[in-house]
Amino acid sequence: MEHDEIYGIGKNNEYLSVRFGLFAAEDITANDGSVIPENGLIAEISLNEDMTATIAEQLPFAKYYVQEIATDEHYVLNGEKYLVTFQYQGQEFTTVNIDCGQFENVLKRGSVDGKKVNPNGEPLDGAMIGLFHADATDFSGANAIYTEVSDENGYFSFENVPYGNYIVKEILPPDGYILTEKAYPVTISEDKETVEIEIENSPIKIAVSKEDVYGEELSGAEMQLVNEFGEIVQEWTSDGTNHVISEIPAGYYTIKEISAPDGYVIATNISFIVNVKNEVTVENVEVSAFTEDGIPLITMVDDTTAVRISKQDITTGEELAGANLEVIDENGNVIDEWISGTQPHFIESVLTAGKTYILRETITPDGYVITSDIEFPLHQSIC
Repeated sequence: MEHDEIYGIGKNNEYLSVRFGLFAAEDITANDGSVIPENGLIAEISLNEDMTATIAEQLPFAKYYVQEIATDEHYVLNGEKYLVTFQYQGQEFTTVNIDCGQFENVLKRGSVDGKKVNPNGEPLDGAMIGLFHADATDFSGANAIYTEVSDENGYFSFENVPYGNYIVKEILPPDGYILTEKAYPVTISEDKETVEIEIENSPIKIAVSKEDVYGEELSGAEMQLVNEFGEIVQEWTSDGTNHVISEIPAGYYTIKEISAPDGYVIATNISFIVNVKNEVTVENVEVSAFTEDGIPLITMVDDTTAVRISKQDITTGEELAGANLEVIDENGNVIDEWISGTQPHFIESVLTAGKTYILRETITPDGYVITSDIEFPLHQSIC
């Protein structure tokens, strides 16, 4: 009987299920006149531990054949007939040893053919799939009987799988897709049987919200997603809605704001890790916010730009009222103008971070000299 060490078949006393039949190869007439017809079953035989068989019946001299009539469920029934001629060998022989040949049982084997697809039915390559015993609880590559990787057409196959029950389970998903937790029971019950399965993966997704300090969505922010190697994975401009990033491989990423909307300060980078289960962690804390579609949501907040301008007497340091002041942008446009009073002047949510401005005095209070233009870059909020 065929053994398969990998699948653990052939060493579990499978031979105990094997039975042979002794059949008449011709019409046989006994001394009492009774007739055993050709192909008539005379006796059923079981195997001994040494894989031999004993026929206890008293048999008339004639022609017979031995044929396997039952075997273990894992094996293909051997249909061959082995002819036996039982002849007189002398009165001193009470037991006759007859060579009936060797009966070989091969395992029933089939195949499991599968395909990896996305929700649109499109093929996915690069998924590692494992074939496991039916009682498996550890679905790692080390515990798999065999592993296969889906090809460019999404196909994978396990060939020459012996009769029995198994589980097919994804071990590693394709890049950019969520590991499916579903296990697929499969059964090989017939020789040359093919079992077909289809395994679907959903893409890894994250959503990025660009908001102001009041929770309102912002448009016009130029954004980047950068991987752990500093490579730009995706660029976009915020449009007042959540930006969804799909099919990104599990790993470490950073969200960067390259340019803030007018009147806002560039936000601090946000780094995060996303795993194959689409779980997102920011600074060791798992994201608990989700979109209506269940997508993990990361929110980046822009604070407004704020500039405080104080017009003072150089001697006393006190606020100097009556000066006509302007803030001019790089193109010579007047962004804001006012007359100084007894309190500093605030400009909020007007100036753009990253640009340079000029503070100009056009009219001075009586008794004072007009101050020279002051150029100042706006990198962050100034207070």
